[in-house]
Formats: sequence, C-alpha cells, structure tokens
Amino acid sequence: MPLPIEKSTKSKSGTSERDKSGHDELRLRTIPIDRIVIGDNHRSHDADAINDMAVSIREVGVINPVLVQYAGKNDDGKSEYDCISGALRIYGAKEVGYTEISAIVLKGDEDHIQLCGIAADLFRDDLTVLQQAEFLKDWLKIIRTKDGQSAQPGGRQPHDRGMSETAKALNLSRRMVGRLETIGDLSAEVK
Repeated sequence: MPLPIEKSTKSKSGTSERDKSGHDELRLRTIPIDRIVIGDNHRSHDADAINDMAVSIREVGVINPVLVQYAGKNDDGKSEYDCISGALRIYGAKEVGYTEISAIVLKGDEDHIQLCGIAADLFRDDLTVLQQAEFLKDWLKIIRTKDGQSAQPGGRQPHDRGMSETAKALNLSRRMVGRLETIGDLSAEVK
C-alpha cells in the first residue's frame, strides 16, 4: 500500500481530489508536537533509544515524517492528532527541543488508517520475525474482513484473495506471506 505524499489539489467544484482507492490524499504538514497524542498501544521506548533518536535528529533532523490521524479539537479549539506511527521520533524531537514535527495526516476509514500504520511499522530494521508475523496477521485480518472472506472449516481458502492482495501491497511473495502467517498463528506457548 503506497503512502503517496502529494499536495492536495482542488477540483473545479472546489472539493479535494481523491486517489484511486477513494481515500482523500495524504497531506504533509508541520504540526506542534504538543498536539500529538501517543496512545497506550505504542510500544514503550527506553531512555537509550530516545537518546539515540535525539542524537540522530540533532545531526540530520527528522527525515521521515510521523503518521498521525486527526482526532478533533481540544478544549482550546485547536486541532489534535493521534500518533499512528513514529512515537520514537516524537520523543527524540522533544528531547532535542523541537516544538513542531513533520507529519503525514492520514484520512480514510479506520481499516485504511490501521493498514497505513502496519505498513509503516512492518519493515522496521529492529523487528523480529515473530513481530513481523504479528503485524502481517493483523494486516490479513483487516483485508479478509473487508473482502468478506472467512476461513472455512479445515483451514485457509484455496484461492485466498487476502493473501494475494497482501503480497502485492507489501511487495512480498505469496510464499513469504504464507510463512509469516503460519508463524503468526503459532500458539502462545510456542511463541
């Protein structure tokens, strides 16, 4: 699933254009850090990881924007955002003294937002194969639910469109998607 960063364009009717998927285009913005909420669902980062990120940001800046979703207005009437991906970059930027950060503001339904977050996190260098498998399992669940596909008694459907769509969207082979799904399906005791 590509994450295009394009300037919003207006059609002749004055409404913003939509991309091929039907979702509003993603928008790159500079957002005050204090208006981004990092939820409990993000993994925690120790002081060393935050310090390492701060050193990197001090040297080269924030190269990759964080992913956020508009969350509404706060009590002061100012926009707030939920962090989808990039909590470590936000912590590092705060440590350096940044008050603003580049962010891609995601729009779309909840499934689309979740898929964007998974895509952003799935290919991090520090993930174990088990963590990749868990992300992929979440991705497949969303895709299969959207497609109305459910597993039949006895296992996976022979022509699993969810697996094909996932492989194509994430630029993985169907075989790799199948392997990661198998790992993700292992029991908690085995994991």
